[in-house]
Amino acid sequence: RGYITVDTVNNCTLLPQDAPNYFAAGGTGSATNQNVLWGDWFIINSAQNFAEASDLVHIEASATNPATSTAGRYTFYGRLDKPASFNAVDNREPLGTTYATRYLNGGPFSAGTSLLCWRDSKTDQQFFSCPAGSGNPSWFPLIQEGVLVFDEQEHPQTAAQCTHSPCFSINTDICPAETQRVQVGGATLPVNFNFGWLYLDLNAVVAGNPNPPVDPAAAQAWVVSTLASNGHFAVGLDAIQLDSACAANHFFPGVAISSRRFKQDVADMAGASDDLMKLRPVTFRYQPVYDDGSNVLQYGLIAEEVAKVYPGMVELDSTGKPLAVRYNFLDAMLLEQVQQQHAKLAEQAARIEAQQRQIEELTRRQAQIDALGRQLEQLSLTVKAQQEAADRH
Repeated sequence: RGYITVDTVNNCTLLPQDAPNYFAAGGTGSATNQNVLWGDWFIINSAQNFAEASDLVHIEASATNPATSTAGRYTFYGRLDKPASFNAVDNREPLGTTYATRYLNGGPFSAGTSLLCWRDSKTDQQFFSCPAGSGNPSWFPLIQEGVLVFDEQEHPQTAAQCTHSPCFSINTDICPAETQRVQVGGATLPVNFNFGWLYLDLNAVVAGNPNPPVDPAAAQAWVVSTLASNGHFAVGLDAIQLDSACAANHFFPGVAISSRRFKQDVADMAGASDDLMKLRPVTFRYQPVYDDGSNVLQYGLIAEEVAKVYPGMVELDSTGKPLAVRYNFLDAMLLEQVQQQHAKLAEQAARIEAQQRQIEELTRRQAQIDALGRQLEQLSLTVKAQQEAADRH
């Protein structure tokens, strides 16, 4: 069990990819940055009259694309880079992290569907026996963020205990090793429908190992779907790649790129959040055709209403109609509102404190005036008494 990678080279060498100088800036090491390789693969089982095939996975190299030349970004050989992992010296684009693929378990495809999975352990893994006699590698098993199973009408398969959306269809680690074949409908990947499709989010944080700094939760992978007929043939189809590990999609948000060095046109929000009060929070339930079956009461906004206030906060469909709200935008905008309210409260507190000091000063002066008034009154009484005594004499 394993996998093979092929590089164009500047010289004949027995160096492995994790050797110093195998990769060097701009493809000047043993490996070049030439994008000229293409090919295909075959698996033939003549004893069972069975064969399958597909295209090889093609990876582009670029020393000028910031996504493949900036230290800290995810690159295909990033885990093997020297002198430090993920320094982008290999210049190779990473693969995807999320995939969609169809499966057929029946009809002409009597042997069902299996997935050929490759996963990135993000570790410079050395040779070990399989099965591991002295224990599995520290990164095993590789988890995933989520797997959803749909039938051909896009009804999701949900767990009975699911109480909120999105509901994961599968709770097992479907592809725990770097390479494996997984039977759709087997113990690792059980499905309730004979025909349907899978959504695979194979992102994972590998504990204790170097994850790509820009997005530690990103994990590249590759999936081939094999649809087979017993003793006849198989069709190998690459799963549809839905993203790139350069900017991974996450079932649950992972670590977003937020370093200043990746941003431009940075400016204070300057009151951009002032129109938040124009948005209308609502409760609702999804229509049955779009619901995951839970029919729970939801809390949110209406995309069409948000688009009138903050057009950039709304994602549009292929026809230009509002589709979804970018709720992650609300976090920073709400923070600005909190800061504005805090500043107003601080200003009011300072004004109240100043007014309190003025009141205390006025109270002190009034007390002095009252004391002087009493002294004058006493003096007046004394003078009057003295004058009356003098008049009697």
